[in-house]
Amino acid sequence: MINQNRGWGILVLLIIVAFIVIVQVAVGAVSGNPQFCKTHAWPRGLALLLAAAAVYFVVRYFSKRPGCAMIEATRRVLNLWVFVLGVAGVVLLFVHVG
Repeated sequence: MINQNRGWGILVLLIIVAFIVIVQVAVGAVSGNPQFCKTHAWPRGLALLLAAAAVYFVVRYFSKRPGCAMIEATRRVLNLWVFVLGVAGVVLLFVHVG
């Protein structure tokens, strides 16, 4: 039997890493301090919230796309990632690192 779940987990990881890098670069540029993200947790929280939204829309896109092989179990796992990223993002918005 062919495993149709392969490949979707790496997409979530790539989305998370991309948003963390983008937010850290943007916050460092706006604040003028490249070390800002090391002393504040909210940029990481924002990055995780943005990644959760991106994963949500990617799941919706591939779920509605005709001919896509995303099965229900894969959709549930990816939706769980949306929830986990959202909760972690909200928690990090209120944590003070320094």
